[in-house]
Amino acid sequence: MLISNWIERLKATCPSLGNHVAGSVSLAVAQSESFRKPCAWVIYQGESAEVNFLMSGSMQKITAQVGVYLAVKNNTHPIGTGYTTEFETVHAEILSALSGWTPTGCITPVDYVSGKHQGFDNMTLYWYGVFETTYYLES
Repeated sequence: MLISNWIERLKATCPSLGNHVAGSVSLAVAQSESFRKPCAWVIYQGESAEVNFLMSGSMQKITAQVGVYLAVKNNTHPIGTGYTTEFETVHAEILSALSGWTPTGCITPVDYVSGKHQGFDNMTLYWYGVFETTYYLES
């Protein structure tokens, strides 16, 4: 499974991000580089493998989790609700782009697992979403 496929998917289907999507090795690195907003980073979060089910050779089903770290402008709604309208737009685009999509080489469509507010300052609101899919590892 290639993270580059996830990055290209978000670039192609999330117009609000305007191609400002990249890969990152950690949340700390992504947060330090959130100069242009909105922007997103795709982070390979982890994987779990089932037991090999071949008698000769190796084939394992792998469940992979991929995170999307999002930074948006921390601007409030014009009527003063205190909630960012940019977040609502980009969040909806990301969920729509990834949920139900099957990345190249995977055997199941992507499921949305969870999302969490990651903090904010006077300029930026951060959110982290986790998505999951499966593929086979063969040798």
